[in-house]
Order: sequence, then C-alpha cells, then structure tokens
Amino acid sequence: MLATALILWLGLSSGEPARDAPLAAARPAAVQAQAGRALNQLLRQSREPGSPSRRELLEQIELLGPDAQAPALHILLHRSIPGLDGAPAQVLSEPQRDLVLDALMRWPAAPTLERLEGELLGPPSFERAWAALHVWGALGDGRQFLRGVELATPHLEGKKRRALLRDAVQVSVERLVRRRPGALADLLSGYRDVHRELRLPLLSGVGATGDARAAELLAHVLDSDEEHAPAALAQVQLIARSIDPDAYRRLCDELRERLASDAPAVRIAALRALGAQRDWRSVEAMLERLEADLEEERTSVLWALRRATGMEWHGIDSWRAWHASEERWREERLDGVLERLASSAQRQVVAALEESATHPLFAEHTAPWAVDALRSPSALVRRSAANALLRLDCPLALPALIDALEDEDAQVAQSAYAAVTALSGLTLPAQAEAWREALRP
Repeated sequence: MLATALILWLGLSSGEPARDAPLAAARPAAVQAQAGRALNQLLRQSREPGSPSRRELLEQIELLGPDAQAPALHILLHRSIPGLDGAPAQVLSEPQRDLVLDALMRWPAAPTLERLEGELLGPPSFERAWAALHVWGALGDGRQFLRGVELATPHLEGKKRRALLRDAVQVSVERLVRRRPGALADLLSGYRDVHRELRLPLLSGVGATGDARAAELLAHVLDSDEEHAPAALAQVQLIARSIDPDAYRRLCDELRERLASDAPAVRIAALRALGAQRDWRSVEAMLERLEADLEEERTSVLWALRRATGMEWHGIDSWRAWHASEERWREERLDGVLERLASSAQRQVVAALEESATHPLFAEHTAPWAVDALRSPSALVRRSAANALLRLDCPLALPALIDALEDEDAQVAQSAYAAVTALSGLTLPAQAEAWREALRP
C-alpha cells in the first residue's frame, strides 16, 4: 500500500517503471516522499491567515532541495496539491503555482526537464501541455516554449481550458523573456506557427517585460499579422526604446504607417506608441495629426508630442509657434551649421555641434556629423559630439557612442556613458563590451 502511495505521489504509472528508473534510483523514493510532504504543508500554509511572507515560504521550500523536484512537478502536472492527513486535495492557486515555479528555478534544472520529457511520452493531454508551458517558461529556452505552445494547440476547444492555456502562455512567456531575453529571437522565427488564439497572450506577456529587444518581434507583427497589429501597438507603448538602431527604425516606420489608418483607435494607439518610443522623426507626422484637429485624437497627439520631444507645450497654438520657429531655423541656419560641422576648424565644429544640439527635430541631418565628430583627433570635439548626441536624443547613434566608451580621454568616455545611458534607458557598467552584448539581438 505504501509503495503504491509513493508511486502515485511521484506521478509514475505502475505500468511504466523503466522509463523513470534512473531518476527514481538517484533519489530514494522515501526521501522524495518526505520532501513532498513538507512541500505540501508549506503550500497549504501559504493560503492560511497569518502565514509567513512569500519570501520566507520560498526560502523554506528551497531548503527542501532537489528531493522536492519530483513532487513539485507532480503538483504542476495535476494542477492540485494532494490530500494530506485527512485534508482534501487543493486546487493549485496562482500564488502557489508561482511558488512552485520559483522554487524549481532555484534548483538544478536538468532533473526537472528530464522528468518532464518522460511525462510527455504519455498520451497528449491538457494537463501535460499546461505544465510544460510553465516549466519551460521557468527553466527552458525559446524553442522549448514554442513546443509547449504547439502541445497546447489541440486543447483550445473548451472555454475554460482555452482561458487557462492562454493565461499559461502569457505568464510563462513573460517569465521566459525576463530570464532569457535571447528567446525573443526564437519567438520571432516561430511566430507564424503560433495558433491565432495564443498570439494575443504571447504578445501581452512579451510586452509586460518592458524589454526593448521585443521591438523586432512587434515590428514583425505589425508588418505581417493585421489581426494582431492592435495588440502589438498596445505592447509597443510598454517596452523601452530599442538600442538596436535597425530594429528601432523599422518599428517606428511601421508605427508611422498606422497614422494613415481609417480607424481612429489604430491612429491613437500608433500616436501613443511613437510618443512612448520618443521618435523625433515622427514629430512632423504628429503635428499633421494635430492640424487635422480631430476631437477623438487631440489628447493623444498632445501627449505623444510632449513625450517624444520632452517639451511641455499644451495647446495647438503653442506647438504651431514652436514648429514655425524650428522651420525658420532650418531655412536660415541649418545649411550653415552643416558647413561648419564639415569644417576642419575645431572651434567651428564645436560651435556647430552646440547649436545643432538645441534642434533635435533635425537630428536626421545633424546627428551623422556628430557621429563622425566622435572620431575627431581633438578630445574637445569628441566630447562636444557626445554631449550633442545626448541632446539630439538620437538612438541611431548608440553604436558609435558605445565605441566612444573606450576613448582614451576620460572626459570623452564619461560624456559618452551619460549619452548611452540616457538614450537607452539602461544602466550598465561603463564598459563597451557590456553594452555591445546588450545591443546584440
């Protein structure tokens, strides 16, 4: 009787002993059962009034060690906590699920992943798909997560199961991307094979991370999946500005195209996304929308303009006056500034950099010269160039600024670091290689 109970506790079928024999031999069943009992008690305790804090409970579960891995996986596979000492089984709550997953992340991953693979040799089921999504989100990689999405697809018929699987996709992809941002490349390459019912939760989970590296995936959705483009627009508002110049440009280009949509909701979402991304190249298009003077989007246009430019003009007349002033500068001064930026005279270049930095609306014209000035033999020019690129708010200059972190002049490197951190929104060591690693997709 005891042996049968232990077999059931470990989630093994009495007809399939060979499959998990190496694992069972590695950790004596009695030890695992003892750890499982302690895990059961701690999870039940988490739902009681006056229970220890989540952090304290997680520390206690972690102390159970790898012996609790098999019981933890069993709980996930059954979505319930087994009955104990006459107490009935409990349906696994979301906080309890997260405790189990966080504990699994603190133990060696290989035994849990191996045991899960053994479980997946059994007949396909909703429970196995649900558990696989969560485990691979916590311990696996992008390809494994997509395999979990594939396993979930046949079980989307029922309303309740569909809701549970959609939630599992959203929660687990957020956990995956936070833990392993490189998984975004797998999500991009495998997106077209994701069932349409699971695309929205996938995008929501990715957006919830706020990770700027999601820009490429979201731009791909905007370009190729019209049904879920509104969801992508919503998520762009949540992510940081990409430090990959190509991904940033592509994303903002896709967003700008949406400003011509016939649907007000799409235009408004695109405006807010462009504002959140602080895209100066879109300010002219925003001003055109402001001139259209449409009641339903006026508030969003003004918000986007303030967010993109950092300026606090409130009314349409103020924005018109500012834009007219900028246009006068372009007509009267820009050509002269560009000539001085191309000069070999140090003072002229520095003065031109300082003047151009006060007009980020035209960074597309002046920023390339500032990037070139980062390679000047003059440390003063290089420092002025780094400061100008910061004020021009030009993320496309990030690769050159990262190179400048290695400048032999400490003040140039310091100015470059200030620019890189401000433009990216990231805080990393002042070491070029750390930033290059963050820049890689």
